[in-house]
Amino acid sequence: MEGDIFTLVDLGEGALMLMPQVSEVARLGDEVARQLEEEQVSLEDLLNALDEEREAYYREHYEEA
Repeated sequence: MEGDIFTLVDLGEGALMLMPQVSEVARLGDEVARQLEEEQVSLEDLLNALDEEREAYYREHYEEA
């Protein structure tokens, strides 16, 4: 597929082998998805937590005391 990454392995005597290589980003994304599923955390949960953190950050750094 276009954009896929491969490793070229020299087998000797003029023989070469292309081996697909999983990108680190894809591997980490799969790991995060697995952990979220295991912990039963939804995308909505993550987005809500992000909104709460943004609000807390704003209050802490930008609101006048």
